[in-house]
Amino acid sequence: MLMCTLGAKNEDATLKLLGSLRDFIRDGSGTNWEISKDVGLAICEAFEQADKGKFDNAVEILKPARYKVVSIGGSNAQEFIDREKSKEEQCADD
Repeated sequence: MLMCTLGAKNEDATLKLLGSLRDFIRDGSGTNWEISKDVGLAICEAFEQADKGKFDNAVEILKPARYKVVSIGGSNAQEFIDREKSKEEQCADD
């Protein structure tokens, strides 16, 4: 959602979304709350700063969360592609 508000250059919606996330972090609980608190807010704030061209601010915001990003989860598809590429390269070497 944040990327949509940033892409649309809708600053009011961006600020409302960030405010809602901050409220959730202040009042929430559970797994989503923990990840939002540890990683999510930093990522969103960094995106906002990057969208404004303040890349140095974005980097500073992300630094404390950089080793926690893995907690979000996600796909390891790229790892599979890298392994397949290595197999193809090995065959070409034979």
